[in-house]
Amino acid sequence: MPLKKPGELFGAITPKEPSINVDDKFPHIKEEFNKVEELRKQIDTVSSSLNNSLTEVVDKNLNFLSNEYSEQLDKFNKRINTFKEEINFEVHNLKKSNQYLKTEIEIVEQRQNRINIPNIKEEVIKEVQNLLSGDVADNIQRLEEKIEVVRNSYQQTLNEGLLNEPPSTNNSDPLTPLDKDYVTLKEFQAQYKIFLNRIQQQLATVGGGGAVRIQDLDDVDLSTAKVNNKFLKYDSASGKWVGSNASGGSGSDVVDDTTPQLGGNLDLNGKYITGTGGINVTGVVTATSFSGTVPSSSLSGALPALDGSALTGVVGSGSGIVIKDGGSTVGTAGTINFGDNLSVTPISAGIVTVTGSAGSGSTANVSTSTLNVVGVTTHNQDVQFPGAAYNILWDQATSKFKFDDSAQCVWGSASGGDLRIWHSSDVSNIKNETGVLKIAGNDIRLQTQNNSEDYIRCTDGAEVKLFFNDGEKLATTNTGISVTGDVEVSDTIFVANNIKHTGDTDTYVEFTADKIRLIAGGKALIHAEEGIIDTVIINDGSNNLDFRVEGQNDNNLIFSDGSTDKVGIGSALPQQKLDVNGNVKATAYYGDGSNLTGISAGALDSRGTTSATTGVIAQTASANITIPTRGKSFSLLKVAIDAPAWVILYVDVASRTADASRSEGTDPAPGSGVITEVSTTEPGTNVFLMSPGVIGWNNDSTPAAQVYAKVTNKRSSSGSNTITVTLTNVKLEA
Repeated sequence: MPLKKPGELFGAITPKEPSINVDDKFPHIKEEFNKVEELRKQIDTVSSSLNNSLTEVVDKNLNFLSNEYSEQLDKFNKRINTFKEEINFEVHNLKKSNQYLKTEIEIVEQRQNRINIPNIKEEVIKEVQNLLSGDVADNIQRLEEKIEVVRNSYQQTLNEGLLNEPPSTNNSDPLTPLDKDYVTLKEFQAQYKIFLNRIQQQLATVGGGGAVRIQDLDDVDLSTAKVNNKFLKYDSASGKWVGSNASGGSGSDVVDDTTPQLGGNLDLNGKYITGTGGINVTGVVTATSFSGTVPSSSLSGALPALDGSALTGVVGSGSGIVIKDGGSTVGTAGTINFGDNLSVTPISAGIVTVTGSAGSGSTANVSTSTLNVVGVTTHNQDVQFPGAAYNILWDQATSKFKFDDSAQCVWGSASGGDLRIWHSSDVSNIKNETGVLKIAGNDIRLQTQNNSEDYIRCTDGAEVKLFFNDGEKLATTNTGISVTGDVEVSDTIFVANNIKHTGDTDTYVEFTADKIRLIAGGKALIHAEEGIIDTVIINDGSNNLDFRVEGQNDNNLIFSDGSTDKVGIGSALPQQKLDVNGNVKATAYYGDGSNLTGISAGALDSRGTTSATTGVIAQTASANITIPTRGKSFSLLKVAIDAPAWVILYVDVASRTADASRSEGTDPAPGSGVITEVSTTEPGTNVFLMSPGVIGWNNDSTPAAQVYAKVTNKRSSSGSNTITVTLTNVKLEA
């Protein structure tokens, strides 16, 4: 018999996740058990097939079986392991399903234990609503009895339920006995459906969900109920319990008791007590005000004496009122008698009108709009002068006229006034619009607001002075002005004649037409004149006057000796008409030269050497140096270097910088500023002859007797040293 593969005996089984849907649970459980049974049969078949196949194979060919069967056996073992895992998985699913079923049964039992009856709510609400109607004590007693009846009835119902029956009880109820066993899954499934229907019916009769906290109740408005000092009141409009300031109440009379008593103060909460009837109070009624009119016919009993203290604007005192004059108390009077020239109307609606009138023989004239006084009018208190826009006040207490901002004092007959004085905001104004404004006085001063410092001081018969920070700066005199300090002029000063030194009348600057003269001590020193030939004359008066021009380092750069009529350059004691202490350069000299001394026989320069030395530089390193020459232009004859080096000479620094990257052996470009270059690797001093001679020159903006060099160390071994460059040259330009 051939060996069958496991796949030929049964198909692969894919594990499924357990379902937790109660309605589908039992068919799935049965299906899973059927699969397990089928697996067992298939395993028995496979085992039998294996036994027969193994016997047949061993009998036929033991050697062949050793290899082929080992391979098939390994595959079969793997398949057996897979079967075991699948069976374990199905058993695990059955256990989980059983656990889910137990959990659902426990949830149903818990809900059954927390059941509540809707009628309890309705009956209790009705009793609470009627709690304050009639006898409150009887209502409370009746409510407690009703609750006790409901509690006993509900407890009996619970005690008679299925859950309170012993497990062994067996009656007409299809769910009993509770501890019976089920032969098939189908019977267990049918019994479980009956149990679920029973639980659902019982839960449908439960109200409130068994909640015992206010926040868990659906028929309570938490926004108004969970507030300090609030009571629950049923609101039929919303169908909910709401928070209220008073317990109970449904819109009817709050209290039906004919003799209710308050246990504390009655808070009207911003409302009014209205209605017909009366208020009988034994005690004191306190109020901030009383509104309405009480007719005298409604007043009964003895009334207290009225002293007028409650009258508005009237100060009561004893049995009269306080009389004041200008704010000062005159006395207290029960009767006020108005004197002559005042007429008093009878009281009408609580009002008395007092009218002033002129009496016989009186010169007074009183009018509602005009007061005309013939004679002297004395005002003992403030006097106000109201204007259309601004007011004026005579303040009796301070003895001052006080003008509002922009209220003006105006003098003159012009339309706007000839003279006006006023203050507006932060500016005070005095404005004269006609004629001359005169301020007269023997001593007139313009001062600071606290009179501590002067700005201007005018004195009769004397000076007028101007001050800066109380310091005198300018004063008029009988001849002009006197200034203390500097005078700064941003434009032109006009002088008719002279500018003189104070206390020194013969020292001054004189101005005449097109001429300026400087006179010191009565002697004309400098004369500058514009004419046909413009002229500047030193010592215009032919005086014994020395004239000297100083330089930065020479006090006698030019010196004219007035006593000897000689001029010195660099000398204060000239011995000749022109005495020069220093060199004289000229493009030409005239005369036979017989009196010239100190001049050498030849005019050409002799050759000479100039040199410069680098700092310590390393092998192949370069250094820049400046080498002096005998002239700004020169003829270069020789170049000597005291160590192996490459030396380049330039006319200026810019040329040296531009040539810095050129390598040795490369010729410089024409016009690049290179004068010459020499190079050697020989140790010691090496001299290079310039044949023919090389013309060198300095190209600085201000030419100087020097050239610029670049020196590169060409020593054969590593190390460093200084290098000296010596030039033999002849001056061509001084």
